[in-house]
Amino acid sequence: MKRLFALIFFVTGIITMANAQKVEMLFFRGELTCCAARACNALEEDLKELIRTKFPNGSVVYRTIGLTDESNAELVKRFNAKNQTVVVVKGSSYEDLTGIVAAYSRNKNKPLLENEVAEKINKILK
Repeated sequence: MKRLFALIFFVTGIITMANAQKVEMLFFRGELTCCAARACNALEEDLKELIRTKFPNGSVVYRTIGLTDESNAELVKRFNAKNQTVVVVKGSSYEDLTGIVAAYSRNKNKPLLENEVAEKINKILK
């Protein structure tokens, strides 16, 4: 019985350590009109692609957070989120990428977006 508890404790510790290593990218979005939704969808796809290509090992997890979903109220409040707020989170540390994303929405410079976001994520991964 002691061995079983020790094994459970060990496995739980390994899972906790693995999850502590992960970073989440949170993309906040609201209910938008057609034109705004298309732009938001395109931005979301660009961010998902960036995560898939720059962090293929699974160290970064992408999540879309609905602003109007009551279950997300705590996250929305924590990050003072509005439509297209983007943050990367690791435990209690986070980096707000909203300014980088807003600049990309204006200039469409994808290499610059990729470099700046990857730099911020790598900083928080350390």
